[in-house]
Amino acid sequence: MEKEIAYKDQILQFYPKNSFCVLWKGQVVNIHFDDITHISKYGPDSVVYTTHGKYQICLGLQELLNDLPVNSFFQTSRSHIVALKAITGIVQTKLKVGRYQIYLTHSCKVQMIARLGEIFNREYAYLL
Repeated sequence: MEKEIAYKDQILQFYPKNSFCVLWKGQVVNIHFDDITHISKYGPDSVVYTTHGKYQICLGLQELLNDLPVNSFFQTSRSHIVALKAITGIVQTKLKVGRYQIYLTHSCKVQMIARLGEIFNREYAYLL
């Protein structure tokens, strides 16, 4: 009886995903979510930009967006996803992510500002 209960506890454990594996140049590469700065659509493929390089992979943006953590990434247009922690500035309709400038649609800009406001309120609520 005790073995069954211990076995059931192991089944119910949840480990959040912190990376995904992709096939790149014939090798399986594990890309951690913390390393990703942004993702761009390139035809039917996507290019994942990380802090140490870029990877062109055969997955669409929607497939990648489904795997990424909701609170850490934001889709800025139909062809770009940005890591919120990698944003260094906003200039009119463009986000600055390192040396890259990524287009931000008007409707996405309103949603992103609301999302950032929620994050700031949640992160700094304990200071009040």
